[in-house]
Amino acid sequence: MYEFVNVNPCKRRLGDCVIRALSLALNQQWERTYIDLCIEGYIQCDMPNANNVWEAYLIYKGFKRYPVPEVMTFEEFAKAHPDGQLYVVATGSHVAVIKNETLFDNWDSSEEIIAYYFIKEQDNAV
Repeated sequence: MYEFVNVNPCKRRLGDCVIRALSLALNQQWERTYIDLCIEGYIQCDMPNANNVWEAYLIYKGFKRYPVPEVMTFEEFAKAHPDGQLYVVATGSHVAVIKNETLFDNWDSSEEIIAYYFIKEQDNAV
């Protein structure tokens, strides 16, 4: 199932999927996430939405990265994980959040293929 959500304060829909997804996953303001990613990007001398930057930030926040054992779309992954766990799912160029078989994004990215995902055992948002 897909649910529209856009936490961007100006309701922009392009270029900030990392910030939107991490804001949801971490249950924090879009602006806080953006600033934190800019700081991490500064430390790494890279852009705030570069994969290595946001992944390091999620790991710092207690998340762990996992490979996807087989080719799956966001929708297939959501159906296979109805456990209430919050997942930050990524294609390599797009990031979204899945929880309780629901994909949270500002467009229906259900058919995107997952490359890897992150989970945190406690303190899940959404």
